[in-house]
Amino acid sequence: MANNPLFPGYIPQKEGDSTNPLFPGYSQGQRAYRPPPGVPLGKYEYNADYWLEQLDQMSFDAGNLPKWFLDRYVDDFKSNLKANYNPGDIPVEQLDDYDQDVMPGVSSISLTLDPTEWQDPGKVLEKTAKSWIKAGTGLRFQKKGWGLEAWPIDLTDYDTRVKSGMWRVAMGLQEDVSPLGREGGVSITSATKAMAGSPDSSGTLFNFPEADYVDGVVKIYETMAKNVVDVQKVMQSGQKRDGKFDSFVSSLSKGIGTELNGKYSVPDLDDSGVQKVDSKGNPLTKSKSRLELFSQLYSDPKQAENFQNAVKILAEKNKLANDMDIGMDGAISGRFGLKGALKARISGNTDEEARWDSKESPTGTQTRFDAKMASLKTNISNRLAATGDDSIDQIIERVKKIDLASATALQKHTDMYKEYLRKVQDALNTYTGDDRQLYNKIANITVNGKELTGGGLFDPSIHRGLLRQMESDIILPGKLTNIDKRFQIGTYLSELEQLSKQPNLKGETLEQLFQMDGQVYKGFFANKARMVASRLEIDRGSYAIQEFYDAVTEGKFMERYVWNKLSKKLVGYTPGEIATQTLNKVGYFGLVIDDSYISEGLRNSKLFNDVFRHKFTVELDNKDGIFQGGSKIKATFLGDKRLAAVETLGNTLSNVSPLGDADLLDLIGGKRKITDVLLDENGKTVFDASGKIAQKYYGKKLPGFWSKDDHFLETVQKQIDDFREWLAQNGAAVGISLADFEAMDATAQKQVLALFHGLNKENQFYGSLKITKEFSGAIQRLGLSLNKLQNKIFGFELFQRIIRPALQIKTIVAEKISDVVATLITKFATKFLHVASGGATVVLDYLIEKVLKPLVRFITRKVVEFGQNFVGALAQGDINKAIAQIDKEIGQVVKFSMYVIGVPLILIYILVYGLFGTVLSSISPIDPTRDNSGYGGTGAGLPQGENALIKIEKDVVVTFSSGSPPETNPVESIENSELEVTAQYIIKITPKVDIEGVSVVFSDVVTKITTNGESTVATLADNQNLGAFTAGETYEITLDPVTIGAGFENSLVKNTLSVETPSFQGTAAETVTFVRYLRIGTPPVPMDCFVFQGFPGAERANFEAALWNISGITGTFLGTLCSDTRKITLSRVNGSGSYCGFASNTGIITFNDTCVSYYTRLNATSYLLAHELGHIYNFWRLNTSTAVTGFPGGFDSVKGLEGGRTLPTYDGNCSTNNSVGEDFAETIGDMVAINSFGSCSKTAVLSYPLGDYNAFWEKFPWHRKFAQEVIFVR
Repeated sequence: MANNPLFPGYIPQKEGDSTNPLFPGYSQGQRAYRPPPGVPLGKYEYNADYWLEQLDQMSFDAGNLPKWFLDRYVDDFKSNLKANYNPGDIPVEQLDDYDQDVMPGVSSISLTLDPTEWQDPGKVLEKTAKSWIKAGTGLRFQKKGWGLEAWPIDLTDYDTRVKSGMWRVAMGLQEDVSPLGREGGVSITSATKAMAGSPDSSGTLFNFPEADYVDGVVKIYETMAKNVVDVQKVMQSGQKRDGKFDSFVSSLSKGIGTELNGKYSVPDLDDSGVQKVDSKGNPLTKSKSRLELFSQLYSDPKQAENFQNAVKILAEKNKLANDMDIGMDGAISGRFGLKGALKARISGNTDEEARWDSKESPTGTQTRFDAKMASLKTNISNRLAATGDDSIDQIIERVKKIDLASATALQKHTDMYKEYLRKVQDALNTYTGDDRQLYNKIANITVNGKELTGGGLFDPSIHRGLLRQMESDIILPGKLTNIDKRFQIGTYLSELEQLSKQPNLKGETLEQLFQMDGQVYKGFFANKARMVASRLEIDRGSYAIQEFYDAVTEGKFMERYVWNKLSKKLVGYTPGEIATQTLNKVGYFGLVIDDSYISEGLRNSKLFNDVFRHKFTVELDNKDGIFQGGSKIKATFLGDKRLAAVETLGNTLSNVSPLGDADLLDLIGGKRKITDVLLDENGKTVFDASGKIAQKYYGKKLPGFWSKDDHFLETVQKQIDDFREWLAQNGAAVGISLADFEAMDATAQKQVLALFHGLNKENQFYGSLKITKEFSGAIQRLGLSLNKLQNKIFGFELFQRIIRPALQIKTIVAEKISDVVATLITKFATKFLHVASGGATVVLDYLIEKVLKPLVRFITRKVVEFGQNFVGALAQGDINKAIAQIDKEIGQVVKFSMYVIGVPLILIYILVYGLFGTVLSSISPIDPTRDNSGYGGTGAGLPQGENALIKIEKDVVVTFSSGSPPETNPVESIENSELEVTAQYIIKITPKVDIEGVSVVFSDVVTKITTNGESTVATLADNQNLGAFTAGETYEITLDPVTIGAGFENSLVKNTLSVETPSFQGTAAETVTFVRYLRIGTPPVPMDCFVFQGFPGAERANFEAALWNISGITGTFLGTLCSDTRKITLSRVNGSGSYCGFASNTGIITFNDTCVSYYTRLNATSYLLAHELGHIYNFWRLNTSTAVTGFPGGFDSVKGLEGGRTLPTYDGNCSTNNSVGEDFAETIGDMVAINSFGSCSKTAVLSYPLGDYNAFWEKFPWHRKFAQEVIFVR
């Protein structure tokens, strides 16, 4: 038997005989170990009860699930019975689940409205007041009374501000005058480079703003640097971290793509070197890409070509990611998207612009809603089309021309994206005027549980999944994937940085190449961006571990990751939502007011306005003396919707070519309109070839979509007109008095600009209620005041002179530690792990990059945090507090460890022993008598010809009558012209155990498959007894030769060996088969629409046989599938992945090495191929929602008819709650051959009779009915 405790019948060996590190064996008669006499260290006093208490708290009674859901409903109701000030727009259900102290500024204050809590008003008021004071000042009060803690102030917010400032210095976003500030920036830069595997002690900063590469209307690297700082600000905040990180990765990838492949203009010269001119004498230019310049750095043309291909793939991914996020998600869920309009319509918002009830054009009759719905439908159709500029399929086709593996990996994301768009399309097409229904449909659309953008710790969105792939291309090329690293852009960045400093073969440097084209070279930034991304990914991973750790140890795992996700799908049905809507209607009793719920009667009430009208104060710099008064001018204004233009235009001031002061004055004064178009020299409008206006006057200074949406520009112009009206009425508060804006003198112009910028600054202040807000409640005003108070406190001398330097030093020390730890990990990885692995780097690289580095960073942070708290307690002389700190940490570690250990130990065994028994060698950890070729991924189970007792193999030797040399196991087809030939089969049998006293018999049959079906050619053995066997010896049997001649043209010769092993040592009787195929000419395939690519001969023959097998079981299935001119490509590729087969709606099915053991077993191949063809059938022939006879709800209704169950055999989800699409494909696969060989079979067989075809389908009659009465007869 195999030496493995997981193998049936395993018997422990004596000590010293076992090679299993987890089960060393025993020694009979060995004395039990006893400690030496005496207790030299005294009695151990620590009480283990605390540990036991922590473990006891982990108990979970599944019988209480209904009560748990009821409790969540109650908690949901209570959490919404609060008046919240929440400037970070954090969902209410997350406010209690995450630590809000780690958010910058005063992120949340509240007052409970729960009557049960107000039974003790004094307690509520004291607790609330303490929390408000702490939020604004940082003062920490004791739980009882008003005494301060020994360490009286919480510096979290200030620490975040100080650290953010140092990150800004590191990125080059600000010049910090303080030496410590600069040293902090240098330490961050140095640690970042070390964590990216590129240690550098030069002391240089990154200085990204120096790069003036432009994407759209922004300096993309400067935008990326700002995103870096934003990520660091919220790195500890689970509800904000990943969203900010997505923005960073997007700008990172765009930055690198723009630097390497950005376009610019050069003079268009004729053959004599003179610049060409047009008919009017204007000089002509042509577009050129920086890709041409960077390619000239390579001396090897092939390397340059590879680099160009990687850049082109990056460009396609950038285009796709941008379309998912800004393009479609912006149109559906963005600030100006459909969901916002639907929400306004549902809530009764009276603003016709918000509801999209206004006219699309001043002279038309179509509403904005109808126009946007039509536009969205068109945009989706364009993306789902097979061709066209917006076609998603065309992105894949362009990548496929470069590299098939890259296209296949990318297609997983595009297929999900298209499926998402199809679902949105269906929702739009079935809209009949019910806004709430449409909102709920769109809000709950997912594909395989994934939304389009966003996501959580365990459920990343479609867009986030793509961004993660793009990030890996940049920071981990050649790792974590089977894509050739030649096609990943990160492969070239370090090398390019070196090449950029050296002359090429022509003696030209990159700077000189730039200068030749009239471009200014300021350095190479892409590799620096890669380093920053590597650092942030480690930080992100470590804080994700922290988030998970906190959720487990604080008992919030289920609520945070289950209930909060579930409650999103219950729009309109959760008690919290009902409570919120009710309280909004009464303005939370004056505590929190939403303008959209204010009736006209209240708006016109003097008393209501006196109490609740929102006021704000702006401070204007008057150092130039343009206003009457001192150096600072303050003025208080009422919130007003007419100030919307300040926010709209203010957001454009960071553009590369922003609306300058002169532009603002022209617009505010009415000299120009934002809708003005560019005129030619004759004062006439310029049109493009399609008849559309070529360009708006301010086109290059505005975000791209503005110029494409005339209605939006009209709305902005109305906002500007409203602001002009507001200014005329309220400017006097700061001394502005204008009757005619067009006649403004220089002083008036400066005053107007100063007020505009002052209003914009106030509007962008963190925690601001916005200057357009008309009414505010008491809690909202308090929150804003606390944010302003905190801002003022941070400017006090005490903070600037003492606390700020201390926190800067703290950050510098932390970064120095990170630098050292990162360097050690890099050395450990390169000098030990990779050497020890014998080159098996894919798994180890994943462990190092995605597990080890973030985990070490998390552990380091926890050790420092514990040390800080423990030493602080000792410094205060409080030994009890120090011991309590130890208890707390032990309790959390025990609880967390037990959750992790709670994963079945069998999995830990497989991970540990499998890693060093499978990855590092070719010996199977399951059975040392055979190689490891049949394992990988979900392709679990033994390969053909093998079971627990025996392993059989078969060779065929083909002898040619023409005299050609004999061939053993030919992989290519034997030409018809080479017949006649002789095939002689040789059987090899290797028993794994000694088999005596029982019979082992075998049969061997040769058949021929032609267009007429399958017929028997010869029976070479029929129940022949093989006798006894000795373990480990190989027995060889040569069978009689078979003549293959006339009548075998274009056929598939199939030889089936069947060996019946008896019931033996606890192993049930079983028939083991081994099939060997010979291909003659061009064997028939049931349908001529199949194209094979990349299959070895034996595998291809098996897949061809599988098609015959499927054809004989599934009726008209293949005929319907192949009923038009489209081809289905079966593609065999190298490398493993997260799937066995992958079908795309373009008709390509990819099979990799993950399930290689399936490809020579007819039943396994038949199942897998039928499953993937089921997806194609779903894509091309029958949508799961299409009504058919007997199933008015389509296949979508089958799960409900089965009592809420899907088939349990799909290896991607071992449960009866699978996605509809996979369940559809699994139905076809299981109808051909029940998946009793995949990874799910071990659990599914416990509840379902996988080995009995009819008994299994009796458990799922509706699935079988749909297959037999719909799919197999259409």
